[in-house]
Amino acid sequence: MNIKCYDCFQYYDSINKVCPHCGYNPDSVKREANFLPEGTLLEERYIIGRVCGFGGFGITYKAWDRKFGNIVAIKEYFQNSVVNRVPGEKEVILLSNSQRNRKEYRLGLDRHIKEARIIAKYVAYRNIVNVFNYFEENNTAYIVMEYLDGESLEKYLKRQENKKMDTDYALKIIFEVCSALKTIHKDGILHRDVSPNNIQICTDEKYKLYDFGAARLAEDEKRMVIVKPGYTPPEQYYNNAEQGAWTDIYALGATMYRMLTGKKPDESINRSEENDDMKEPIELNPEIPQYLNNAIMKAMAVDYHLRFQNIEELEEVLKKETKVEAVSETVRKKKLKHIFEICCISAFIIIGTGLSGFFLYKYKTENTLHPANINVWYISDDDSMTEALEEIRSDFYNKYPDININFTGYPAEEYEKQLIQARNSGNMPELFQSDIIDSEEFPIIKPESFISDISDDCFFLDKNMERFFSDGKIPIGFNAFVLYMNTTRCDYNGTTVKNISDIISKDGSLCIEENMSDMFASQFDPTSCNISDETEKFYDGMADLLYADTSYFFKVQSALPARSRMLTIESDSIQCRFCDYWSIGDVEDKNKETVAQNFLEFMLNDNSQDFLYIRRKADALPVNKNALNEYKSVYFEFEPLVSESGNCVF
Repeated sequence: MNIKCYDCFQYYDSINKVCPHCGYNPDSVKREANFLPEGTLLEERYIIGRVCGFGGFGITYKAWDRKFGNIVAIKEYFQNSVVNRVPGEKEVILLSNSQRNRKEYRLGLDRHIKEARIIAKYVAYRNIVNVFNYFEENNTAYIVMEYLDGESLEKYLKRQENKKMDTDYALKIIFEVCSALKTIHKDGILHRDVSPNNIQICTDEKYKLYDFGAARLAEDEKRMVIVKPGYTPPEQYYNNAEQGAWTDIYALGATMYRMLTGKKPDESINRSEENDDMKEPIELNPEIPQYLNNAIMKAMAVDYHLRFQNIEELEEVLKKETKVEAVSETVRKKKLKHIFEICCISAFIIIGTGLSGFFLYKYKTENTLHPANINVWYISDDDSMTEALEEIRSDFYNKYPDININFTGYPAEEYEKQLIQARNSGNMPELFQSDIIDSEEFPIIKPESFISDISDDCFFLDKNMERFFSDGKIPIGFNAFVLYMNTTRCDYNGTTVKNISDIISKDGSLCIEENMSDMFASQFDPTSCNISDETEKFYDGMADLLYADTSYFFKVQSALPARSRMLTIESDSIQCRFCDYWSIGDVEDKNKETVAQNFLEFMLNDNSQDFLYIRRKADALPVNKNALNEYKSVYFEFEPLVSESGNCVF
């Protein structure tokens, strides 16, 4: 009887315990209970083999792709402190089903998928690990990557005498990593975890940067604190500290320090700018050239202002194209400058009560709601909508414990009929979803009494107030019109597009989603390419472009994983349309009306919009500014769509 080897995936006679092809002995491998069993089939395509590595947030397996007949690596999201797995089972289960645990796990899962999307942008790039696919299964997510045959730089260093390496070979590797970092930095992405563990020395003499689990857009306001002692710069210990290319440069400098000295550098937060006790590389290895010593120390300066500000500056020094001053000398000059500075302390006394130099503070006192029982109706076709509303109601009760909110959901095909019956019987709900109804046919309160208070917190609402006043509808989500590109058919590197001809020729193919042809014609020349309304051609990978809106993002991602990109359309105004409208019923009880207004306003705060759009992976974008910024940090493709100063056309 023949059995399959789960290392090389060739068959051999079962009487042999050791694979005669590669020497793999399954009995000698230690397996944790939470590992997927060898031979497990994922997505009806990938056969799981031996474990290549594991940590606190994931497990990486060697696997066999049955479709293409080759070996791949599959990274499974598995957060040890939050989830577990019954031995022999595939499904991942939460250790605790608390709201906090569910939220933490969902955010981690989204970060895992985001890692895949980040790396997928650089498919076939020689210095960055390639991503072929990603998908969700077994209550977790998987990234399918090229299998890198070879060893990590960390393992290579451990095998070397004195745990260090030759300068020329070290620079050869560093230049390749610099090339990879320049590429991602150009796109505004920070790796944030450069270290010997995440640099692979491949058997084909390639050097690849991998593990983008900590990667973030440079301008992200919120960043998860991920630390690797010895390699992490001080600003990365704080999620609100300014980070940039210099953040990765510190880690790269620390990696060079380790490569050339055999020692891991001191922890950055234990170092002082003025009295740095960390030994310079040349003290540990006198063979290191002075210029290289200075370059490493400048890259690792505690104050990021003293570091190289971009990879190009570092490369110029490493190539000896420019000289670099020792950081210690730069710090000494900085001290002298402070010594000779003249410090003046001035006191200003403001006299007279009639002067206008006082600061005025405006504050809004929080309303105290009287006890009330209100009814909220919504379209219940999506179970996740019900869950989101229940989470929002729970938060609302924490603020207003004397209020009771009754939710009633109806399928879309019954919803208007139920509202008409409620109107005719005089039993209209105090708050209801109003997407599919004509507001003029229902008794609705005009929202001018409170919309002005929330418009500053939400994108575009202030520019469309008159419309909302007349319609009596408040949107809590929106979608923008975009182009989706099949990256295997189009060679276009931009993130925005003005003309279709910038991407494809007249022979190229473009599909348009239903009822969007007029909008397309208002933005592009309809004769610029071959246009079809058979959108399945795009989802099947047989068309170049798809014109649609952002509600199709997840459908495209699912159909063309790692093979699609969303392009923003260049225009003076963002072409969008609001969705998820809500209205306040005109009821006789003014206290209930006030409660309904407060709950609708509550649905527009950043936490509620997080429940409604980010966690649900809803087919819309949140209008709340903070929630949208958080959305963009999870799904970075949306970054170019909206800015504080952006205009919007609906």
